[in-house]
Amino acid sequence: MAVYTNDLRLKEITTGDESGTWGTSTNTNLSLIAEALSFATEAVFDSDADKTTTVADGATDPARALYYKVTGSATLSATRTLTIAPNTISRVMFIENATTGSQSINISQGSGANVTIASGAAKIVYLDGAGSGAAVVDALTLVDTFVKPSTNVSFTRINVTAEGEIRLEDSSGGEYVSLKAPSTVASNVSFTLPAADGSSGQVIKTDGSGNLGFVSINTPGAAASFTQVDITAEGDLRLQDASGGQYVALEAPATISSSYTLEMPAADGSNGQALITNGSGVLSFSSAAGAYDGFSVITSNTSLAARGQYISNSSSTLTHTLPSGSAGDTIIISNAGSATVTVGRNSQNIDSLAEDGTLAAGASAQLVYVDSTIGWHSL
Repeated sequence: MAVYTNDLRLKEITTGDESGTWGTSTNTNLSLIAEALSFATEAVFDSDADKTTTVADGATDPARALYYKVTGSATLSATRTLTIAPNTISRVMFIENATTGSQSINISQGSGANVTIASGAAKIVYLDGAGSGAAVVDALTLVDTFVKPSTNVSFTRINVTAEGEIRLEDSSGGEYVSLKAPSTVASNVSFTLPAADGSSGQVIKTDGSGNLGFVSINTPGAAASFTQVDITAEGDLRLQDASGGQYVALEAPATISSSYTLEMPAADGSNGQALITNGSGVLSFSSAAGAYDGFSVITSNTSLAARGQYISNSSSTLTHTLPSGSAGDTIIISNAGSATVTVGRNSQNIDSLAEDGTLAAGASAQLVYVDSTIGWHSL
């Protein structure tokens, strides 16, 4: 007696049977084997309910096809299950969900796992044929996710070998931007992108260990902020004029015995003052040593300043008070008025005496501070 227990449900002729008709049965089996490698469509869902399709024994059946397109005359209102029987057949199938109603279908064989196929999609599955507990398995889960258009994909790592490239296409797919490794890499390197977007106009910078971050750069017509700028190999910092044709440059000397920093003053100085250093790189504005300020005409009691030049002009007696002196400080004062001028010593000696000085009408004096004993010495 013939049996149909194989995975394609072909007739298996027992020894001695089918005398005179063996050729017919064999030709049918060959046709069914060809059918098992073909494409077929079956309108399984003739109602909005779960369905079972059973592969016919020894006869043509759409469910035997390798590529099996599932359709139906009914409009599905929810996910429906299609059970493929018998539950003992084990085979690979391409199954397409072409049902109406935009619903998914579950492919089942027994009480084991099912595979869900979205409306309009297809999957490669295998039936394990385990009987009542048979399962249907998605045979190419990873590949299906990778190649399916418009599907988000998650990977731990992608290796693009042999200097291949990753291409990011535009919306039409006609043009792309690609990323690729150089032809030779001295050692492996990984770049870690910034945790957030930067500000407009910023660029990506590496810390030398593969960590990237956004930083600002100088652009024409825009202000820029830096913590430090290194100009190497005796290069120069050029400050251009408005036209950009001429410049003033700052440049390091060819040889420096040791590095130093010049710290600018916190505010601008007075007219005629110069920058001086304290010997530790801190600059400040001061009148240049050994130079006098321009002459000042004074007509009232005045506190004098080192390096000052004064013309006292008054018909009344005036007192002009000396400053607290430092060695080398100097003052010039001339009396152009008609009254005597008193030069106040400001608690310091004048020519080694603890006495104020006097200037008669028409007299002049130059005073130089020597030390605390001599005080201001008149020349």
